Amino acid sequence: MFGMFGIPGFGMTEKMRKEQQAREERALQERLTKAEPWTAKTPWRRSLTLKADSWKPWSVFDVKPTQHHNINRETSPDKFVLSPNGQFLYCEKILPKHAKLALLQGSRQGTVLFDGPVLIPSLHQRTGDGSGWREEPWMSCTPSEIITQRPGLKLAHGHVVIAGLGLGWALVEVLKKRTVTKVTLVEISQELVDWVMPAIAPHIRGLGKDMDTIVGDARSVLWDFKADVLLCDIFKDYGSNGFFVNGGGKRFGGRPQNIETVWCWGAAPIADRGRGWF
Repeated sequence: MFGMFGIPGFGMTEKMRKEQQAREERALQERLTKAEPWTAKTPWRRSLTLKADSWKPWSVFDVKPTQHHNINRETSPDKFVLSPNGQFLYCEKILPKHAKLALLQGSRQGTVLFDGPVLIPSLHQRTGDGSGWREEPWMSCTPSEIITQRPGLKLAHGHVVIAGLGLGWALVEVLKKRTVTKVTLVEISQELVDWVMPAIAPHIRGLGKDMDTIVGDARSVLWDFKADVLLCDIFKDYGSNGFFVNGGGKRFGGRPQNIETVWCWGAAPIADRGRGWF
């Protein structure tokens, strides 16, 4: 199927390639017959196929959709919004019909596709040399990101600390929970706080929850901070939680000492005082 040396198509004749393409097209069409609506409880599946009209993107700013995966190719100013100091860019990318996205859950990997085009909100950070934008999003809002946040949201109760603002989706979901009495946001970027928080304020207004914001590095701020739950999503890669589980104290970002339950995005289990492992 994969040709010699594991290289797709290597050593295949034109007839063989056409036959393989036909098989793949049949498999795709079969998969599309299983498209289901996206809901807040849609479970992880290795092959998840969703109805496009059921996906409502988490829109933070009012922009026109862009068809460019690499936002550096977009030149129309109405298709992106810049943060006040120009360090972040927000856009909503058109995911074409049948395009696959990664779908993660713990160590399991799958894919998700839609039966029509959908919008994917994306936040990008400026490159180190300031010449453009990092192609990999700083944060986006996809089925995978929502599904992988659910275990943390389920744990939220009492005074919850959220490390990392991103697009604000998780913050709003935590504030909606009746079991949550107070939320403290810890975000390293003052610019992101000043830009995103006013944009998501309509979702927060009226919830009646006590909330405050601390601008600083969570590794230092949270060392002796007291709260019931920490939901930590400040990692570049899914499951990268080393500075909270490796110990080493405040200087090296050890586990916060006065927070009962610590959950990190995609993390391996972290000790939960009095409750064993989760």
